[in-house]
Amino acid sequence: MALASKLKTAFRSMEVAAIDRWLKIDTTSLYETLHDRSGWLNDSNWYESCDYILLRRYLDEMELSPADTVYDIGCGMGRVLCLLARRELKKVAGIEFSPEIAETARVNLRNLRGKVSPAEVIAGDASKVDYTDGTLFILVNPFGEETMKLVLERIRQDLEANPRPVRFAYLNPRHDDVLQASGWLTLVRKTGVPGYWTKMSYWRSRSTG
Repeated sequence: MALASKLKTAFRSMEVAAIDRWLKIDTTSLYETLHDRSGWLNDSNWYESCDYILLRRYLDEMELSPADTVYDIGCGMGRVLCLLARRELKKVAGIEFSPEIAETARVNLRNLRGKVSPAEVIAGDASKVDYTDGTLFILVNPFGEETMKLVLERIRQDLEANPRPVRFAYLNPRHDDVLQASGWLTLVRKTGVPGYWTKMSYWRSRSTG
């Protein structure tokens, strides 16, 4: 079993590297250093990204439309961000606490093959970003409970300034209880893909009915 697991991991690493090369991006080279981005509440999680096959499956489930402005909160080197930028969207933005890692994501966006949507990377604290145009927020388990509460409160405040229905796609959702306790989000579904441990919870603002 251990050998099978190692072979599966090696195969998936090779697959990621091959897709990176085809897309003309690099979403792996800084991997070993990314656990240092602690955030001001010191609850950022160890950097993780999903396999491309899994991400494409989950992106298809997010009901993306050309009217969407999507925020990838905790975008890292930009794997999700780059896949989003290859789809027809109003705008895509990645939020990354580390300036160094944010710059890597910007380079990936510049080099990306098949980019069709406006995209940017914002280096800074996710709890202080202006989200007044966002319609979909993606999180790949970027931080802990306390930062999650602050980010949700910031988005809730921005919804008061610009009321609209919004959705959340939360991959590896370790703090679903925080979203549930927010009082303004409703769980639509939880989903997973056989053979992958990363799941996704999908939420809507209560204003959507």
